[in-house]
Amino acid sequence: MANIHVFDKTLQKSHLWIEEIQKSLETGDENRAYLALRTVLHSLRNHLQLNEAIHLGAELPMLIRGLYFEGWDPREKPIRDRDKKEFLKYFKTYFSEETEVEIENIMQAVFKVLDSKISEGEIKDVRENLPSHIRNIWTH
Repeated sequence: MANIHVFDKTLQKSHLWIEEIQKSLETGDENRAYLALRTVLHSLRNHLQLNEAIHLGAELPMLIRGLYFEGWDPREKPIRDRDKKEFLKYFKTYFSEETEVEIENIMQAVFKVLDSKISEGEIKDVRENLPSHIRNIWTH
């Protein structure tokens, strides 16, 4: 079967994203980097208004966009956490061994990649639409 260029390109871009997250997390574990990306993207998606969640998804590479929208039910979104501890509970289900500081480092590694790959205007819109306890973790 011949290679389909669009699939090759999105696979290559997706690998670059994972590699950048690995480098930022200082890990050789691709699965950990993938889980970090998936968890952060799902969390962002679930905390954004419908239109903003869709706009962010539109800027992601095709393969990562599929990951982003996987299992999404926008009927009960956005989620309204009361505080940072409540927000971090979601991450504890995937990173149960990590401390709060380590979870924030995982999130910041993914935010760093998003900052470098997504248009500045879209990142600004996303950050402005997030609750302050999430926005405060997303440092530049």
